[in-house]
Amino acid sequence: MGVLPNTRPELIQFFTQRLADWQANPEQIGLSAAQVTELSGLTASASTDYQDALDSRQESKDRTFEFHQSADALRTLGSALVATIKAYAETTSNPGVYALASIPEPAPPTPSADPVTPTDITLGLRPSGFVSLEWSGSLAGGTFYEVQRSLNDGQAWATIASVPARAALDEGVPPGSARSMYRIRAVKPPAGAGNTERATRYSPWSAPQFVFLGNPSNQLDTPVAGSIAPATGPSQQAG
Repeated sequence: MGVLPNTRPELIQFFTQRLADWQANPEQIGLSAAQVTELSGLTASASTDYQDALDSRQESKDRTFEFHQSADALRTLGSALVATIKAYAETTSNPGVYALASIPEPAPPTPSADPVTPTDITLGLRPSGFVSLEWSGSLAGGTFYEVQRSLNDGQAWATIASVPARAALDEGVPPGSARSMYRIRAVKPPAGAGNTERATRYSPWSAPQFVFLGNPSNQLDTPVAGSIAPATGPSQQAG
């Protein structure tokens, strides 16, 4: 292990602590007075330069803080002025304002993706007679789902739910119904304020799914894909 410290500040401290003793008796430790005098000068110079560096570093931090404050104030005012220019351009319907102000004209909003038909629809018949529905799909961009029910094998449909979720509960199945058919579609609001086609967007309807509501004698001889039998205990589900 070396005698001298590794860091420059510690090196200055090392010689500062010993310099008085070395100056008092240089010959007794094998040094000349000239060597100790040179060491004293270098120690003083290094100490002064180190303190100057510390002062400069703090001053730099102070100047950097002041710079950040002034730049942030500039951003706050500048953002407000740019917003005022944009508002004036919109109010006057004059896009030439942007060129006069040398700021870019706002780009048209990018439409969000079209809604996608829900998948993995699961039906469950509750002991209460309610029908639960669950499915997979995205809720991004304000997407919600419309659920429709048919009690006459798809000849007529009625909307029973419009939910911003991936589940619904049909509590209004008429008593005595033999079976119920359901279909679901995703719905998205208009694509954006700058979009030329300001219309609600719809996905295709999902394939109809059946749930049998009455006694087993009400079921079809050939089960329909996606149908489920009535529950006698815990609710049953169809994949």
